[in-house]
Amino acid sequence: MGESEGSDSTESRAAALSREILREKKNLPHSADENRASRLYIMKNVMIIYVVVLITLALSILLGGLFSNDWGAASRGLTEVATTLVLPVVTLVLGYYFGREGREPTKPH
Repeated sequence: MGESEGSDSTESRAAALSREILREKKNLPHSADENRASRLYIMKNVMIIYVVVLITLALSILLGGLFSNDWGAASRGLTEVATTLVLPVVTLVLGYYFGREGREPTKPH
């Protein structure tokens, strides 16, 4: 009788663990969706700040060129902003998204 009680206890515990695992598996997609939503929210706000900073820099450089009549310096300043702030970020983003396609397993549609 002692062995049968032990096996019943083990089986009931295994069944309880299995139910818990199934319950947690059902929660995973919901968690992934919340995580994705959080990342998109952060990305959107960072991109808004980035674009506002770029526009502010470009306008200040253009206004400086307008008031000083030194368009050569203004164009050099815009070129420097583009090469130091815009091109690396665009390259990073494109590399991330195109590189991610190879890392992600294919999902059935």
